[in-house]
Amino acid sequence: METDRWSRIQQLYHAAQELPPSARAEFLSQSCLNDPELRREVESLLAYEKQADGLLENPEWKADTPPETAPPGARAMAVGSQLGSFRILDFLGAGGMGEVYRARDTRLHRDVAIKVLPAGLAREPERVARFEREARAAGALNHPNIVAVHDIGRDHDTYWIATELVIGEPLAKMIERGPVVVHRVLQIATQVADGLAAAHAAGIVHRDLKPANIMITRDWRVKIVDFGLALRQRTSQDSTTVDVTDEGTILGTAGYMSPEQVRREAVDHRSDLFSVGVVLHEMCSGKRAFPGASSIEVMNAVLKDQPAELPASVPPALVLIVRRCLEKDPARRFQSAADLGFALQPSSPSLPPAAAPKRRTRLKWAALAAAAVAAVFWLTRPLPPPQLTATVQLTNDGRGKRPPWLSDGSRIFFRSLSAAGMETDQVSVKGGESIALPLPVKNADLVDISPDRTELLLCPYEKSAVPVCELWVAPLMGGSARRLGSLAAQDGAAAWSPDGRQVVYAKDQELHIATNDGTEVRKLATFSGVIYALHWSPDGSTVRFSVDPGAGAPGSLWEAPIDGNRAYPLLPGWKTATYTCCGTWTPDGKYFVFQAGVNGMTNVWALREKVAWFQRAERGPFQLTNSPLEMLHPVSSPDGSACLSTVTRNAPSFSGTI
Repeated sequence: METDRWSRIQQLYHAAQELPPSARAEFLSQSCLNDPELRREVESLLAYEKQADGLLENPEWKADTPPETAPPGARAMAVGSQLGSFRILDFLGAGGMGEVYRARDTRLHRDVAIKVLPAGLAREPERVARFEREARAAGALNHPNIVAVHDIGRDHDTYWIATELVIGEPLAKMIERGPVVVHRVLQIATQVADGLAAAHAAGIVHRDLKPANIMITRDWRVKIVDFGLALRQRTSQDSTTVDVTDEGTILGTAGYMSPEQVRREAVDHRSDLFSVGVVLHEMCSGKRAFPGASSIEVMNAVLKDQPAELPASVPPALVLIVRRCLEKDPARRFQSAADLGFALQPSSPSLPPAAAPKRRTRLKWAALAAAAVAAVFWLTRPLPPPQLTATVQLTNDGRGKRPPWLSDGSRIFFRSLSAAGMETDQVSVKGGESIALPLPVKNADLVDISPDRTELLLCPYEKSAVPVCELWVAPLMGGSARRLGSLAAQDGAAAWSPDGRQVVYAKDQELHIATNDGTEVRKLATFSGVIYALHWSPDGSTVRFSVDPGAGAPGSLWEAPIDGNRAYPLLPGWKTATYTCCGTWTPDGKYFVFQAGVNGMTNVWALREKVAWFQRAERGPFQLTNSPLEMLHPVSSPDGSACLSTVTRNAPSFSGTI
């Protein structure tokens, strides 16, 4: 935004503020007669200021209100009341988006935190949308530095989210006591970067990172909370497409928003890194990086000003990291949270608080040269293949299991063979007892889970010679199912695209793609065999799948770009395996994990997909497991840290243990 235009916006904003609300529309209409975009920008600032002031003026909605001072009459829930399977135990506090309670999970016998959107706010569609957005975004993530979502529901007009109970305090409270010591700054910032890296890898931008949304536990574990303004984005090989929400509205918290957020431009993950820089500056100095008497002054400072110099006690290396995060131009910041986390690693409180004396300049340059050589060696070293460091048995009921293995981050869903036939079950990602998952569609197989982890793609079977089934969508948290246009898939072979806008499916030995409402169908390829185990690449550019040619011939892996009408074998020259099938990418797109039969045994193999230009790596697939049992249908966990598979001594169609 040009400086003159921003100055004009400020002038109109301050002039409109002096007028009564009833006179502002006429004033802006006359002042912006030939510039409707200018009027829209001023109105957006007025609306933002009204919202921010309203939250601060209303004491019962002030963040982190102590339980003893919160007005009991303002609370939505009474102690002892029930929300789903959760019994309210105590009031913890309140914020702009609801009240938080300690509750008891009567099924799993554990304490959780329940965030409630009271009935008054539930009448505001924007509040409900933000509340649901928070549940979808956080629920799609599974990372130790992001608060875990256990459940979501609605009781009459009360919306609620159940999350893990974090015992600690927000970073904002810690900063109120003064600057944070450097080694704690590094400890906290590194964990924040790790959590954001996981969110960004899943295509989620937080957009409201600030000290109040960073919880610190008693053992100094960081938990990022409040994904109410989170944004989903999809990155392809050619461009970045951002799903823009709340067009024409400033989203975020003044003082922690990036310049592009203030200008209401499209944002990506680098916007969160600017917010990290603001938080880092505040931790080191104990003061706001961009102070101001009003939101408009603060946002003006974000666009134009540089924060005050950090204290001399802050190591120069950390000062440089903060400055790079706070670059006004996103291209000059760190380009990923992982890069920021790496930069924070060598920083330590042992670094000198000031530059070395001039007489030590030669030693300084020698040290920098040595560091550069070490960095080049580190970056160009041959990359070893990843290894599975441990195996954990998740189920132990002896019942047959049927893929695919789907997960919402906290649970795994699958088909299980019971005395009454096949049923849909669920189990915690940490393992335990399997329990049934009710579905609104009878005799339906699981096919896929939506990218936001809120809906299941189902395929109800009718007994016939050719197992073709209609495609249905059912809400994961309960509700009515809907038919996906007139789409039908053979053997339940279908998959959602990473952005949820398209569906690829197989029918009559043909591969098709359609929009998520079942329209705009087009054919990708034709095969002489059965197509199954379909999966999209994380960037949405390619589909990989297995083909069974029949007549006892071995199956193989194939891939097809979605922008054409061709397909080709994935491993045409690989002679090690007698057959390959059932593969999927890790969430970051670096590896493709699949099962392969070698020397009469089936194990999990992987193929490296992405390597930086300066790195070297092994070529061809490498073996991940070496088990005497059959390791079947591998699927990467949502955070990419684990691989789900089945172990069986029997036929591959039904497996015994996850």
